[in-house]
Formats: sequence, structure tokens, C-alpha cells
Amino acid sequence: MRPLILIWIAMLAFSASGFAQRMRESDIHKQEREADLMAKRRRDIEHLNDKIAITYERDAMGQYIFTCHNNAFCNYVVELSFPSLQNLHPDVPVPYKMDVPPGTRRMVTLSVITKGVGIHVSHRFKYYKGYLSHASVDTAYTYLLPVSPGRETHIHELNFLAKEFGDQSMVPPSQNWYGLDFRVHSGDTVYAARRGRVTETRANAVLTDSGYTYAKGENYVEIAHSDCTFGRYEVFRDSGIFVNPGDWVEAGQPIGIAGGDKYEGGPQIRFWVFYHLEQDPPSNGQTPPASYYHGYVSLKFWTKDKGATHLTNHSAYISEHPTELITKEMSKKDAKKYFEAHKS
Repeated sequence: MRPLILIWIAMLAFSASGFAQRMRESDIHKQEREADLMAKRRRDIEHLNDKIAITYERDAMGQYIFTCHNNAFCNYVVELSFPSLQNLHPDVPVPYKMDVPPGTRRMVTLSVITKGVGIHVSHRFKYYKGYLSHASVDTAYTYLLPVSPGRETHIHELNFLAKEFGDQSMVPPSQNWYGLDFRVHSGDTVYAARRGRVTETRANAVLTDSGYTYAKGENYVEIAHSDCTFGRYEVFRDSGIFVNPGDWVEAGQPIGIAGGDKYEGGPQIRFWVFYHLEQDPPSNGQTPPASYYHGYVSLKFWTKDKGATHLTNHSAYISEHPTELITKEMSKKDAKKYFEAHKS
């Protein structure tokens, strides 16, 4: 009987030892998971104010899941690459590029190839405003003149700054660069030329000198349109912008007060429409600015005197905001509200 008791005690001690070992392993795994979770939360907090942030976490299977966070108010093209990738296999070909709308999107999952073998990973990412494909860009869209209805404005085509001053070393934004300058009166209201969502603004340029031809850091409003394009309005009076990032605006809606009193040409509104353009980097080895990857729309506007037309440089046009163009991109519900609010 005594040997049986000793055997039973030994088995009990072995079982308790195994249970304790499993508990220690469970605690270690739990601590690792908690550490991973805390690291993820810390990274999320650090990148909370970034427009685009990439974070990753390790799941219960040991996979590394890379996620993109778009904290902006428009779509971005994001490219994720891995300069170093050891003993890990991605679930998609890398570098991996995808459209990321506002919010969170999973991008790449890395799985361990051989268990028990060391792993190493480093990642990089870059991003551009817009969409991978610009097939939906409506180059025939008719825009409203961004000036008050009934007001006459003189048109000047904008030149790429490097071209204007003969600096051939600067990388041009695109071969189809196009923008317009609308001459207005001091204190004139600026109107949205098309419906969309405000993505960015700046309202504190504080130009201290006079006689400007161009000023870097000018006040601006940027609006994303439904066809993956962006309208850029520049030269606003300091603190003279009526809208904020995230706001939806309708065509013909006031968005600010024109500035430019300190420019040689006087008060003005600069406007252009761009979209993301997939193209190879320049061959001269320079790192191009983000604007290098922009295509530009040769704009058509509605005018009171000529209807829908491409504007001629150094010509004058009278603004008109027809109801059918103001409501063109509205939902039925919004259009109904508009007509009810504007009954004669």
C-alpha cells in the first residue's frame, strides 16, 4: 500500500509541476500579447494627428497585420514596402499599393515561414492624395466661376513658377499643368465652383510686404469632388475663410473673402483642379514633390455671355450661377431643400 501512495504522490507532484509550467507559459504569452497591445495603442496615439499612419499588431497565430489609418477627409493612395523581410511571407505582392478612404483599412499580413527561426522586418510607406485610377475624372464638367453672379472678372492663365522664372532645375508638377487667376475687387466673396467636401484650409498667411507676384504659403481652400478630383482655391483674406476641413459645400456656396491686396495684380482668386497621376519619377535623379504626381484638368466654365466654354487668357467674362448647375450633383433630398429655400 505504501508504494502505491508514493507513486500517487509522485504523479500528483508531476501533474502539479506540469500545470505550473503551463501556467507560466500562459502568463508569458499573456504578457507578450498585452505588451503588443500596449505598443499598438501607443503607436496609434502617436499617429493620431497624422493624415496617414501605418500600424501593425501580432495576432494569436503570430502573423503581423499591417493596417493603414486615414485620418483625412479624402481618399489617399498608399504604398507600403518592406526593405527588410526575413522569414516572413506577405499575403500580397510587395510593394503593395492601394486606395485608402477615410477610416481604417488592413493592407498586408505577414506570416512566419519557418517556426523557431529568427524573423526581422522593417517597413516604409508613402502616400498621395487621390485615387489609383483616374478613369472617373470628368474632364468635360462645367464649373461655376468662383465670383459673385453678375460680376465681371478678368482671366489670366497661371504658369508653373519655375517656368515663369526660367529655373529649369525644378521638377515640374506635370506636363499638363493648368490653372487660372480671376481678378476681383477687394472684399469680394469667393464661391465654390463645384460641390464637394473640404479637405484642407489655411487662413493665416500674414503677408507683411507688398508688390508680390507670388507668395508661398498663401491662404487656401481645397475641396474634393465626386469624380476623384480636387479643386484648389488660393489667395484669401487672413481669417477670411468660411469653411473648415470636413465640411460639405454646394456649388455656388460662399467659401471666403478674396485677398491679394498686396499683390502687383491686386485682389484675385487662383483656382485649379487636379487628380492623382500615376507616373514614373523624373530621370534626373531628383526626388519629386507630391505635386509631381498630379494631373490637371483643362477647365470649362459657365459664363453669362458665352455659356459653357474654355476661358481665353486675358479676356473678361460675366459670372452666372444657373440653378441646374448648382443642383447638378446634389442628392434628390438636398435638391428638394434647395428649391424650397429658393422659391420666389
